[in-house]
Parts: sequence; C-alpha cells; structure tokens
Amino acid sequence: MTPIAGRNVTNSIIIAGLVPVLTWLYLLTFAALHSDDLLPWTTAGIIMRGIPFSVLSLLIAGPAMLHARSKALQNRAAWTPVHQIPLFLGVVTFLTAVIAAIWLVIVNRKVSGA
Repeated sequence: MTPIAGRNVTNSIIIAGLVPVLTWLYLLTFAALHSDDLLPWTTAGIIMRGIPFSVLSLLIAGPAMLHARSKALQNRAAWTPVHQIPLFLGVVTFLTAVIAAIWLVIVNRKVSGA
C-alpha cells in the first residue's frame, strides 16, 4: 500500500471510530437541552450508553490514532497538517467525552444528595 493510500485508510478508520462517541455526545446534548421533553428512562438510557459507546469508539479509533501519529512522524511529506485533522478531531472528541462523563458524575452526585 502506498503512503497516500495508507494515510487515507487510517484517516477513514479514525473518522468511522468517532461515530459512536459523537452520537452519544449529540444525544447527551439533546437530553440536556430538552430534558422536559424526554421520559426519565430515555435520559437514563442515553447516560448509560455513554461508557460502552466511548469504549467501542476508543477500541476502533485508538489504535488508528496511534498508527497515524507514528506514520506522521516518519513521513512528513505524505502527512501534511491538513491530513492530521482527523487525529486532532479524535483527541478533542475523546477529551470532550471524558469531560462530559465527569460532568455527569458531578451532576448526578448533587441530585442524589450524597
């Protein structure tokens, strides 16, 4: 496989791997903004699905992100800054998911009165 084709495949895997966690973040935002419109178990289901979706996404995109990073350091001609955008989006998405999970723990702890 040529470096260009390898780059494109790796970036496609990263983007495909981000779909589950981006879906969860979208649903979480929707549930937070429209909490009165959703039934309680619907919101609870959205929250409960967060960790499995994030783990699935990390299992798919994590190795591809590590591979992309190592290939970008080896071959700077094929991996221009524009082609490293999926790697950047992956890091930002996973950090956002971690912040959202921590926020959920803090909010639910305050609600439960602990």
